[in-house]
Amino acid sequence: MKHRDMTKGNVAKILIIIAMPVILSNLMNMAYNFIDMYWVGKINEQALGALGTAGLFIWLSNGVIMLSRIGLEVLLAQALGEKKLDKAKRVATNGIKYGIIIALLFSLFIIFNRSWLIDIFNLLPAESEMAKVYLVYGGASIFFMMMNQVYMSLFQSLGKTMYIFIFMVIGLVTNMILDPFFIFGLELGIEGAALATLIGSAIPAILFTLFVLLKTDYYKNFNLNLDLKIIKKMSNLSYMVAFQNVVYTLIGMYISVLVVQVDQTAFAAQRVGNNIESLTWMIGLGVASSIGAFTAQNYGAKNYTRILTGLKLTLIAMSIYGFFISLLFIFKGQVLFLMFTTDQNALLIGGQYLMILGFSQIGVIFEGVASGVFNALGHTKIPVFWSLSGNLLRVIVCVLLSRSFGLNGIWIGLTVTNMYKGLGILLTLFIYFLKTPEYKEEFLNIMKIKKLGK
Repeated sequence: MKHRDMTKGNVAKILIIIAMPVILSNLMNMAYNFIDMYWVGKINEQALGALGTAGLFIWLSNGVIMLSRIGLEVLLAQALGEKKLDKAKRVATNGIKYGIIIALLFSLFIIFNRSWLIDIFNLLPAESEMAKVYLVYGGASIFFMMMNQVYMSLFQSLGKTMYIFIFMVIGLVTNMILDPFFIFGLELGIEGAALATLIGSAIPAILFTLFVLLKTDYYKNFNLNLDLKIIKKMSNLSYMVAFQNVVYTLIGMYISVLVVQVDQTAFAAQRVGNNIESLTWMIGLGVASSIGAFTAQNYGAKNYTRILTGLKLTLIAMSIYGFFISLLFIFKGQVLFLMFTTDQNALLIGGQYLMILGFSQIGVIFEGVASGVFNALGHTKIPVFWSLSGNLLRVIVCVLLSRSFGLNGIWIGLTVTNMYKGLGILLTLFIYFLKTPEYKEEFLNIMKIKKLGK
């Protein structure tokens, strides 16, 4: 399988070709999350809360798998940009093996420790029991979800993002079909939703594996022996990013506990609101991964002008997108919630959540784009600083504001810290380019109005 060379050709065209399949995959994943919530919500409100709680551990898995994913993505794309194909093969093979080990250990941890993990949230008894049932199959599905993340990094670095879209869509459509069949047709309830998720996440992982087996030699003479030099390089790039993502998730869990303490019925509304908010961050993550792969290849090839041009185009496009999403959340947040519940209290809480969070969506986008560029350049600790400091600040601000403003104080705390992280890391990125000799002159030129994509 030949990789796509992102060091040549029209910048705008390449970014669109690379980013669109990933964005569409994330949109499909978001659509699945909405449909999953829709069917589970028809069981009862407790089932919706249970799904949201169990989903936090899937969210946590996305942070843990960064141990393999970031190092694989950066080192592979840089090796391809340098035209060192033997090195690229070694990176890919070891990245896959590293990912398998991490995914297997984490999924087993969740399955065997699900009871006390759910008890942390002090949910209502019925809600707690459903969350534990969900994590029996959900814990197994975590393994496949984590491997899908590893494969997505592999294919993004190769520039073969259309395969990501095709394989993920097949899995998501399967999941969508199985959800109502298992939940209501076979009357399995929340257990049926978890089983559908397991099958839907396993299918893309199997397809990715078969494709790599048939189209590459990455699995040739495959064994679990690791090239420790490559693993060390991956870990050096990844461990702080993984730590930051895990801390972010744990803080998110703490905020959820804080929400329950303020209003027991608000937890399900917050989880639904967070999934609606994925209109911003899932698209942002897709774009960040794409600009990261593009930047890493061009960094390996020392094409600094293309890196800056790609950044400018991405910031313009995503700023426009973020502006319209903000307007949607601020003025139509309650309408969006009507798709998932008719409970008046949930509608009121959810509408307020989206309206307040709407003011910080541009911050979420800036953080994603700037983090993708910094990671691709190998400066993974800079995004970690802004994320960790912002998330620690989040705890303090949310606790303090909740005492005076209740739930709305928590939402304001989320908004303030989103903007702190987004504006802070973007300003740091600009300063980095201005202070680095090989970028400074081109940065000043490209950030002026020039023919886009030249």
